[in-house]
Amino acid sequence: MTEAPIETLIAQGTTVEGSVTSTCGITLRGELKGDVFAPSLNVEPSGKVDGSVEVEEFVSHGEVSGRIKAKHIQLGGRVRDKTVISAETMEVKLVEPGGVQVAFGDCEFNVGEPAEIAPTEPE
Repeated sequence: MTEAPIETLIAQGTTVEGSVTSTCGITLRGELKGDVFAPSLNVEPSGKVDGSVEVEEFVSHGEVSGRIKAKHIQLGGRVRDKTVISAETMEVKLVEPGGVQVAFGDCEFNVGEPAEIAPTEPE
């Protein structure tokens, strides 16, 4: 029997302030204000992240602001003004035709160059 991957859930109605470091992926339905270091971060439509994010995989259908650094990024939500995004690859997706709008404010995108990601394993 294959074990399901362990994931951290920050539920809708929950606000976390400060640094979050995890060796497993994070699903964000609530709000996170601060630094995030993990293998992956999935910001769901109800989720908001504001801070410095360093992950391998970043998927957002919610709201993001700050500095996002990942190897692979998939955007399908709102990117706030002054956000800096760095990634090897980036994909912009509309999940629900006519129901989701991708909005970019005054942002900086660095796509195509290798993103140096800090390891999340404890030393």
